[in-house]
Amino acid sequence: MVRHPKRTQWPRVDTTGGLSHAAQPECQSRRRTRCWAIGTVAAGLLAAVTSTAAAQIQFIENGKERGILAYQMTAGMGGGVAAADFDDDGDIDLFVPNAQGVPDQLYRNLGDGQFEEIALEAGLASLQRSRVALWFDYDGDHRLDLFVASDCFASQDQRCVDVMTLRLYRQVADAQFEDVTSQAGFTEDLVISPGQHRGGLCAADINNDGYLDLFTGLWAGQARVFLNNRDGSFADISLSCEIGGSTAGHWQPIAHDFDHDGWMDLFWAIDFTANHLWLNQRSSTFLDVAAQAGVDHDWTDMGVAMGDYDNDGDLDFFVSEFFDQPQHNLLYRNDSSGEDLAFTDVAIQAGVDNAAFAWGATFLDCDNDGWLDLAVTNGYFYEPWLSDQSRFFLNQGGDPVTFADVSADVGFDDVHWGSSLIAVDIDRDGDPDLVQTCNAGGRLRVLENQPVGEAANNHYLVIKPRMHGPNHRAIGATVRAMVADRTMLRLITAGTSFLGQEPAEAMFGLGTSDSVDSITVNWPDGTQTTLNNVAADQVLTVWHEDGVTPDSVDAFRGFLASGTLADVLESDDSDLCYEPGIVLDPTEAPVTLDFTGTLPNDSPASLDVTIESSANTVGLELTFSFWNYNTNSWDVVGTESQSLDVDMVRTFAGTPADHVEPGTGAVMTRYEVRQTGPVFLFPWADCVDQVVWTTTN
Repeated sequence: MVRHPKRTQWPRVDTTGGLSHAAQPECQSRRRTRCWAIGTVAAGLLAAVTSTAAAQIQFIENGKERGILAYQMTAGMGGGVAAADFDDDGDIDLFVPNAQGVPDQLYRNLGDGQFEEIALEAGLASLQRSRVALWFDYDGDHRLDLFVASDCFASQDQRCVDVMTLRLYRQVADAQFEDVTSQAGFTEDLVISPGQHRGGLCAADINNDGYLDLFTGLWAGQARVFLNNRDGSFADISLSCEIGGSTAGHWQPIAHDFDHDGWMDLFWAIDFTANHLWLNQRSSTFLDVAAQAGVDHDWTDMGVAMGDYDNDGDLDFFVSEFFDQPQHNLLYRNDSSGEDLAFTDVAIQAGVDNAAFAWGATFLDCDNDGWLDLAVTNGYFYEPWLSDQSRFFLNQGGDPVTFADVSADVGFDDVHWGSSLIAVDIDRDGDPDLVQTCNAGGRLRVLENQPVGEAANNHYLVIKPRMHGPNHRAIGATVRAMVADRTMLRLITAGTSFLGQEPAEAMFGLGTSDSVDSITVNWPDGTQTTLNNVAADQVLTVWHEDGVTPDSVDAFRGFLASGTLADVLESDDSDLCYEPGIVLDPTEAPVTLDFTGTLPNDSPASLDVTIESSANTVGLELTFSFWNYNTNSWDVVGTESQSLDVDMVRTFAGTPADHVEPGTGAVMTRYEVRQTGPVFLFPWADCVDQVVWTTTN
């Protein structure tokens, strides 16, 4: 393994500062239409998407007119903004961290282009130092919760000593949050010194148990990985998973299944030393393959944006840098083949290498022509970077793809010291707007995208993938749109840019096409849902397809959650088996299988589930549960002990009013196997042969 030489000294810094939807009447409006779909169908219509040769948009800053108030960023090298629809009303809301003594801000989108600041009423108006935040549903109840992180960078204030730098707020009711930091296990952080700066946040399901785990790190400090225990608490596995343990300039992490093996991996932008590309080894451990993949530059890597900028059907990514030749921004074109990862830096050829002192970055199709453009914000606290202009690179298409710097033409050429930058459709008019945080006394900027000329008539489609289980917003999913001979791919993330977060939805520009041939959602569990002939100009919610059966391991990847347990095997064509091997710790997390299905009647008089399984071991406790759609939690309906070499058939009764989703007939059953004895002297296996639901009308 060959790596670039690593610098041994940190730089000195100034610390002062499925169905056819072509003709559904309710889906025809170009503005603010939302629809829902489940299903898989066949091929669709052709449509043309062409690249725009010149800028046909204008960004207009109008945050103050929309209700955005003054704010104060915590002193340091940047601060974040987190965007999500936290109240599930269909509009994108914003959380903005503030400096110590200044309340954090929660902006609820009122749906008419205006925002209302409600942090105090919601229980989120903390006066502690806040640097970065992340919306994620940590407890799987389908309500978004909020994680806030900070540091003591540049602080001479004794109030920052022994203060909590990690905080978790659970949304207990609509727009009502309570601090659950202590219960979640975030009561202690690593030593935070005034020279350490909080980096970005990222959430992903790294062990395929359906629950989101958490990444955070420090610039001039260590990386942290918190595994979700599925009981409201987290375990710090930073050292055991191999990601933690060394000091580095940890800026922004981003999660994606880079090698398409069904397990979430992680790229981490590192300042001054080599970047990391952590490949998931399927046992809550990771292996750094950045050098082999060609992404181990040791420059001043800071922000990260992922997108299929060349429309070739795989995800590329951009890394922002301080421009100082030969150092420049990185545009990693994805040249991978299957699990053989290979990325090539084409930033210079593409024309996006120089954005001066760059920080936040985002891919967005600003003119809805079907090609992702690139916005980058920049600046620093002294010249010549104090007056850096933000950069907007318009995608020109072509082979190879090139970009044109149209920053002044589109009105994104401010000279603020920019920090985080995210793309959000604030007003749900079908084109992406920008939200930018600014350092050194700057403001929170909301820049409305106003297309002109032909771009004003281009079409769009927004896809919101949703699942019935704990990863409700399908973090880690990809969404693929086929229009004529072009493929467009988007990633559903939690954590991106520089200290930023964009909503869990995929936005596509369609040019003059008024429909999409097909939309395919690749879910985190390895399954797919495909919709054909989808009408344009709508916000469409696509639900995880039901009726998955345990015919193969691949079909159940993602439903199988074994914690730190190891191998999965398939015994024959009809059974799903798992064999964790010798396990010595009876407190180990249970092996879990979730079975989902759809009943023909969403209001049956009775509901039973019968599970047939076989095992060849002793000392196992089996637990059976139904998902309660009223309480958004699991209801245990039975617990039994497994004996040696037996076949078991168990039937348990559910409650239709609680365990069948109204309107869809969806049912979810959970089967857990937990070790109860202190030691196994031989490997064990447990096979699920059949899961059957029966109902009476």
